[in-house]
Amino acid sequence: MSDSKKHALLDSANSSDNNKERKRQKKQNQNKIEKPADPTDPETVYYESDGLQRIHPYFHNFATYAKGRWVGRTIYEVFSKEFRDRP
Repeated sequence: MSDSKKHALLDSANSSDNNKERKRQKKQNQNKIEKPADPTDPETVYYESDGLQRIHPYFHNFATYAKGRWVGRTIYEVFSKEFRDRP
C-alpha cells in the first residue's frame, strides 16, 4: 500500500474519532443544568419546592406565522374551523 493511501486511512480514522468525541461532549453539555450559586437570590432561574425543581414566572413574546384568512379571528375560531380532525 502506498504512503498516500496509508495517510488517507489514518486521517479518516482520526476524523471519525474526533467526530465521536465531539458528539460525546455535545451530549454531556446538553445534560448539564446550570444552577445559580445562591438559591435565595430573587434572580435565580430554578428553585425547589416539594422536591421538584421549578422556575419563576416570566414573560416571553412568542412570534409565529399566520395565514391571511386567520387575521381578525379568535384562536377558538381558527382551531375549531381549521383543525376539525383533531379533538
